[in-house]
Amino acid sequence: VFYVKTTDGGQTWSTPIKVNNEAGTRVLQGLGVWFDKDTPTQTGTKIMIAWYDRSDPNNGLLLYKFLDTSNDSLSAQVTAGTSISGNTAVYPCRAKDGTLYILANPTSLFMKSVDEGVNWTQRTSPTMTTPVSPNSFLPGFFTDQKDMMLVAAEAETGGGYAMRHYDDSANAWVTTIIQNAGGTQVNRINSA
Repeated sequence: VFYVKTTDGGQTWSTPIKVNNEAGTRVLQGLGVWFDKDTPTQTGTKIMIAWYDRSDPNNGLLLYKFLDTSNDSLSAQVTAGTSISGNTAVYPCRAKDGTLYILANPTSLFMKSVDEGVNWTQRTSPTMTTPVSPNSFLPGFFTDQKDMMLVAAEAETGGGYAMRHYDDSANAWVTTIIQNAGGTQVNRINSA
């Protein structure tokens, strides 16, 4: 995993900087990023970076780092979760109160950090029947600033959309069908 930076609107780019710690050839899947300022109420300078390393097929790793754009520094790499299977999509996000979440696959692993990604705890994953990518995992527009939402097209809605509200205090997901038929793509929904 590498990143490059531009300060002139894409005219020139920095030398690629390696993000992940592992040496040699790796089998990486499901890279996801989230910038602090994409979360309403947040004004930070960190870009969350999460990815799934399948180099050992018997023990997949969900890995995490952040890039601080104020000084171009990378945090220490941590393992946020293990033993994820399948073709994994990774969705990191910051809640309105600053809590970090990573949703992987999106029904396999759901992780939470309250200390800027140093430690992660597993939470209840959403129940979905045959999710269809892509999904949008976003800060919620709910009263509780820790709550999140997942909007996805999936088979159970006949190709329509469902919104899943993650209630952090109950560690539970509540599903609302948005549309029973229609497209199979959710691009981006901004939460206020």
